[in-house]
Amino acid sequence: ILTATQSGPASRVKALELGADAFLSKPIDESELVAQIKAMLRIRKAEADLRNEKKALEALVDQRMRQLRESEEKYQVLVRTSPDGIGAVSLEGRLLEANPAFLNLIEYTADEIGELNFIDLALNSPQLNLRQEFSKINPNKSIIDLDIVLKSKTGKQNAVQLTSWAIVDEQDSPMKLGVFLKDISLRKKAEAELEYSKKQLMQTQKMESLGTLAGGIAHDFNNILFQILGYSQMGRKFSSDSERIDKY
Repeated sequence: ILTATQSGPASRVKALELGADAFLSKPIDESELVAQIKAMLRIRKAEADLRNEKKALEALVDQRMRQLRESEEKYQVLVRTSPDGIGAVSLEGRLLEANPAFLNLIEYTADEIGELNFIDLALNSPQLNLRQEFSKINPNKSIIDLDIVLKSKTGKQNAVQLTSWAIVDEQDSPMKLGVFLKDISLRKKAEAELEYSKKQLMQTQKMESLGTLAGGIAHDFNNILFQILGYSQMGRKFSSDSERIDKY
């Protein structure tokens, strides 16, 4: 504001509040005017730089957010389309998350898993207690790898390979467990069939050995009988009492 009147303090304050960068009243010194103009130009430049930096920062944030969304979408696609079960359980075993392959194995829906305890789905054996195995997981022993049998909602039993690890917080303390399930029913079936074939082969080999042994015994016995029969025939032929010999 450049004025020759209304130069009092109230006028100066009102002018600055209305958006003036400076308030000059006549008469004005030329050097002061130049200094005020330079100061205003510096302010304008600083404001323009701030606006440009703000736009650049907003563009960078938008780019990072877009990259993050794309990364999350790729991760979700990988998890959603994985042929193996992927999920998460609480430290007590309550099922928190499960991908479609996981749900297919246990035959529950995504809405039902909140009430499930994963440990209750596993059929324990004298050699395996899943609750104890889960309790062993910590940041220093972050992975367990076990073959277990899961019972589905309809009672179907599925042999799976379980891999579990600790998911830790910023203080490196476990907050939940990651769970990876691989269906090994076909492998277990093939192993059982192979074991059965081995037993069958062993039984066949035993029978062949018995046959060979029996054949050898029969051959030796025939040799003895041949000698007995030969001498008997000779005895009949050359004996003078052949009628009595025939009775035997």
